[in-house]
Amino acid sequence: MSPSDLIGSVPLNWKEQDIGAGASMSKTMQQTDWLALCRLASSLRADVPCAPLDYATNGANNMVRILRFEDGVLWVARVALRRSPKDTAKLRREIDTMLWIRQQSSLLVPEIFAYEVDENNAVGAPFILMPFVPGNSAVDACGGWDTHHGDIPVAHRPRFYRSLAACHVQMASLRLPKIGTVRKTPDGKFEAGPIPGIGGPFDAATDFFTA
Repeated sequence: MSPSDLIGSVPLNWKEQDIGAGASMSKTMQQTDWLALCRLASSLRADVPCAPLDYATNGANNMVRILRFEDGVLWVARVALRRSPKDTAKLRREIDTMLWIRQQSSLLVPEIFAYEVDENNAVGAPFILMPFVPGNSAVDACGGWDTHHGDIPVAHRPRFYRSLAACHVQMASLRLPKIGTVRKTPDGKFEAGPIPGIGGPFDAATDFFTA
């Protein structure tokens, strides 16, 4: 079976990126119990068996690896590279924000099938399970950084900027009663939480800017 049969027609420019000490993708690959993660993923899909593929990449704080089920469905496991209490709290805020944006808008935020923010779990690492979306990030597309050094190629700019502007319009319309981070409450609702290093939540913009 060819790679295109597994992941579709979009070639993935995925590779390990060196982002400094303390956040190694290779180390995280070894520390993560991928069999346990696949067992969890299978349990969420009526026990359809799955296995991790060799397609993986990383950013500054997380790595992602593709999981393939026997029926052809693809998910990604997003696994944290950093494990400090600060990073755990950041991941918790990211998850709550994704859930809130998905609930409040039509933006294409991936569904979260399962997650753990503490590394003391069966997988051995904080993780999120999400559907696989074929494609590359903007910086990895069209040959990647080595080709365009982070600039969107001229031919793609009109479509890219129109799409980005449409996302910004929706994002600008999302509101909470106070200014702060997005936090999900135990009863499933969302509220504004404190901003690390600043405080809050704030009732007014002047209070936020003063802080």
